[in-house]
Amino acid sequence: MNTSTISTKGVLLALAVVPVTIALWVIVWRTGFIASIVSFVTAYGAIWLYKLGSGGKMTKPAAIILVAIMLVAVALAFLAGMYSDMYDAYVAEFPGAGVLDADVKEFFFANLQNGELWSAYQSDIIMSLVFVAIGAGWELKSLFLPEQKNTKKA
Repeated sequence: MNTSTISTKGVLLALAVVPVTIALWVIVWRTGFIASIVSFVTAYGAIWLYKLGSGGKMTKPAAIILVAIMLVAVALAFLAGMYSDMYDAYVAEFPGAGVLDADVKEFFFANLQNGELWSAYQSDIIMSLVFVAIGAGWELKSLFLPEQKNTKKA
């Protein structure tokens, strides 16, 4: 396999982490735990699924695509967690509103422009990125950093 090859099957399998990340994130988020730990699972899962589809081979171009998949998955999951919070706030004011009601969506999108809201989520965003880096770090390190040979003489 060429070192610049990207496995289509691997990428398609890795994309499965996106809906899993979103669902898992919201579940963990709503139970009150630190949902950013899901970012680690996302990174690990994307790499594992890619390798499953590619026959175990990881290339630098594939790693770049996987990082993009991981970041998109975590960003969408984070937005889903925010939507969950805003839905709770909306329902507290207007009981009986459905999760996908137009008014709830409008409330969500209007609040995305609120700088104070983003400030409140800042530490969660940072932790999410840290956990993605931890989850993907070892694999990416082996691809992008040259192996260090032991130069000690016995």
